[in-house]
Amino acid sequence: MAREQFGVTWWGQEWLRSLDHIDNENGIPRGKSYARNGMARKVTIKENVITSSVSGSRRSHYKVMIVMPLI
Repeated sequence: MAREQFGVTWWGQEWLRSLDHIDNENGIPRGKSYARNGMARKVTIKENVITSSVSGSRRSHYKVMIVMPLI
């Protein structure tokens, strides 16, 4: 099985690195683990909003939403 990589471009690596510095709850590493294990489903990107359905430790899937401010 191929190992998933995140932030494979320079821009992607810098973006993830910036998130690592503001993540006080260990969410980024946990999210990467979920993605590697196929637990993030139906990832949708529309304009400045990223949504996904995730199967984590809860019995049912839950939704995650990231909203990037428009500049």
